[in-house]
Amino acid sequence: MLCEDEKDELRRKSSSARGGESDLFITATQVLSGKWRQNEKSNTVAPYDSADTPVSSATSWPQGLGTFRLVSDVVSTEWPEVPFVVRDWGLGPGTVNMLVGYGFSGKTLLAQHMALCVATGRPLLGKYEVRKGRVVHLDLEQGERESGIRYRRLATGHGIDWQAFAAIGYAEFPPLRLEDEDAEATLKLAAKGFDLMILDSFRAAVRGDENDSGIRHTLDSLTRVSNATGCTILVLHHEGKRSGKRSDERQSARGNSGIFDAVGTMLQLTSEKDGSVSVTQTKNRSIRFGGARFRIEDVGAVVPQIGRTEGLKFCAFDGQPILPAATARERVIAALRKNGRLGASALKKAASGRAEDVQKAREALVAEGLVDSEKVGKQTIYFLPSSSASPAGEPVPGNDSLR
Repeated sequence: MLCEDEKDELRRKSSSARGGESDLFITATQVLSGKWRQNEKSNTVAPYDSADTPVSSATSWPQGLGTFRLVSDVVSTEWPEVPFVVRDWGLGPGTVNMLVGYGFSGKTLLAQHMALCVATGRPLLGKYEVRKGRVVHLDLEQGERESGIRYRRLATGHGIDWQAFAAIGYAEFPPLRLEDEDAEATLKLAAKGFDLMILDSFRAAVRGDENDSGIRHTLDSLTRVSNATGCTILVLHHEGKRSGKRSDERQSARGNSGIFDAVGTMLQLTSEKDGSVSVTQTKNRSIRFGGARFRIEDVGAVVPQIGRTEGLKFCAFDGQPILPAATARERVIAALRKNGRLGASALKKAASGRAEDVQKAREALVAEGLVDSEKVGKQTIYFLPSSSASPAGEPVPGNDSLR
């Protein structure tokens, strides 16, 4: 470090070397030290006297502006590794994570699948590693019956023991709204001890207009909750309307662009023509996720009480030609091999899966001669070529429509 006499001598020599001109001349020493300022009256540059005095950590600081720290202390802090819930997807604490998509695009089902994966430590979509932990699900949309049915079907489809549900907390239609004065404090208590909080949905959790720029303050409060508790917060939200080809990613979430600005990670669901669903990352501050695709498969027979199959299974789908009809063909043949002769209705139930997939597979198999059919009254009966035909009019086992 140069003493003051040496600095004055260096400035004098520098000024002399330029013929006494010193209007906007700055020495290299001044630039490197950063201790200079421009004199407003003479346009000359002079060192800051106050810069020689370090900022004190005891500097008087207004309480309303939060905690005061020196940057030297901030940069020297050894921060622990971020405990990501799903690292590959960039889902972790410290900021708000948002999953957007149109209605019936699979947002809630994917969130519930993620909850089961975190509770059991199973890979998400059978592919992406998760950090095992506890989950709390704040349900402001579906209600206990629908959420319960979906959790039960997901557990059945993935072969998960119901004991796993002990690691998932659930609240039906909580009266809290993010604008409430005590919302932040209440959510801190709710998130304490949990690794993942699912908030479904953002629209149901706020009273204000999501097109108002002030709506981002509700998400800012969730960021503070996550920072204070270490809980990863996943907010489900609807996608904005598309007008032509969207070029601005901030338009992916419905409402004001402040929503996009306030979140740290945003994932977007899109239903594809082949029946799969794609997951695209539109924002993340640190981890770049190349995206994923998945299919939701029906598992087992239809349960009359709920009108749906007993199980649901999420399957990763990375673009290989695994078409819905291919899986449906196998299920149709397996159902006929097990049951023999079935009518269309019974075959659809026995083969499970989407009715459209089963129908297409059945028609293709008949056209290829791999499945035979015959008329019994007004019904069409399907069977494998090796099956013997029953006398016309005789009820076909397993076919409710002919009983």
